[in-house]
Amino acid sequence: GLMTASQGFVFFAILEYAVANWLMRLEKRIDGAEEKARAEGAAAGVGTAGSRTKREQTLRHLPPSSFPALSCLQRLSPQRLLVGTSGQMLLRDQHLDVASRWLYPIVYAVVLGVYYGS
Repeated sequence: GLMTASQGFVFFAILEYAVANWLMRLEKRIDGAEEKARAEGAAAGVGTAGSRTKREQTLRHLPPSSFPALSCLQRLSPQRLLVGTSGQMLLRDQHLDVASRWLYPIVYAVVLGVYYGS
């Protein structure tokens, strides 16, 4: 009944918190690897003229093997799927948090309506 549905929503909230934390740590690892790649590129005298963003400037002139975030993620396929070819994360912790904040109360209200409406 309603108690089981409520337990499901609590489980979802805990799961969302854990996944958002994992995504935040992954983003920090990628940003750290990007900084390292940028520093190595600057030390090697890699030019960055003509690019739109600093991330694109760094990534455009460096071979894929010199971008440690992508190379270390190649071992872990779920993480690799979350990173685009430009090094940007496709799903960030903020995306999951905002979606959960909007969907959770709406879906819970629908469940309450169905439960009390029947």
